[in-house]
Amino acid sequence: MIALKNLFLTIIKRIKYHIIEPNYDAYNNEILCVLGNGPSLQDDMENLLVHSEKWDFFCVNQFSTFAEYRLLKPKNYVFLDNYYWDENLNEDLILKRDKAINKIIEDTSWPMSLWVPHEVKKKFLTMFQKNSNIKVLGYFMNSNFFRSKKINTLLLKYKIFAPAAAGVVHYAIWIGMNVGYKQIKIFGIDNDPFRSFDTYQETNVVYTGASYFRSENKEKPKIQKTYKTMSQRLNQVALGFSIFELLNEYSIIKDIKLTNCSSYSLVDSIDREKIELND
Repeated sequence: MIALKNLFLTIIKRIKYHIIEPNYDAYNNEILCVLGNGPSLQDDMENLLVHSEKWDFFCVNQFSTFAEYRLLKPKNYVFLDNYYWDENLNEDLILKRDKAINKIIEDTSWPMSLWVPHEVKKKFLTMFQKNSNIKVLGYFMNSNFFRSKKINTLLLKYKIFAPAAAGVVHYAIWIGMNVGYKQIKIFGIDNDPFRSFDTYQETNVVYTGASYFRSENKEKPKIQKTYKTMSQRLNQVALGFSIFELLNEYSIIKDIKLTNCSSYSLVDSIDREKIELND
């Protein structure tokens, strides 16, 4: 019943919003480079900087807080997690979130598209009106994933639904596919946080010590009403891998060359490509 209700609400939302807003000045180069936030991105950064004039970049989450943001000058940026607009967070999280947002506003001296869910676009338009270089665009965020691979593929092909919102990198890839890029290279999709899943033996609270680009954060269980169980976390991991499979199928339909260029990655559904400094 809950699943059907969620699907019904998603359909109503889809009727209200475009699947993705058109963006006719989305790219300068034919090649898009999507940057995940896995620790392998650090090992690949030299390559990225060497190719920064030949590729367009698509960044996610906290990337604006790093010096490379100003060097790579990404053409696109996306937020997916409600962490970036939820005001009911503790002070430390709000400070961290606001740092990323403020760095985008202060440091972006080049044209850039910032992608957010349609529902919060108005909030971000107000937030980023201080910087005329930033164009805020909306996309349709979907929380449904069907068991049938064929159904999921058809929903993407005919732009009925977006991918299930399992990870921000998925949406960066999907948006890139729909604004006209014919080559998309992905970096920083280690996709291995489940390696560090653990359970506090006294309380059964599940936590992770996953590392990300430029950080090694040991997640501390916070005082809250509910926690994700181990099965919920592992189901989310499995969904993430399934979305990569789906996006690869979608790239074939759209005749887009999609490659995984991460120096380390557990994603097995996307063809690998090794990038050399002199390529």
